[in-house]
Amino acid sequence: MLAFNPSGKAKKHRDQLLKKGFDFEYFTHIYTTKNGDQYRFCYEQGYKDIGNDFYLTVTRDAS
Repeated sequence: MLAFNPSGKAKKHRDQLLKKGFDFEYFTHIYTTKNGDQYRFCYEQGYKDIGNDFYLTVTRDAS
């Protein structure tokens, strides 16, 4: 997923992610923010549905 957000955060359409082989069913854990937003992570790479088939992809510091 690092290729989807080289700067650490990016907004991508669902079709863009699927075209690159992204699997929405595979993740290692769910992180819930204080605001109640849920990110699904595959190790340090995460994503969140932001509506209209767009997703925010993020990289979490592994340290």
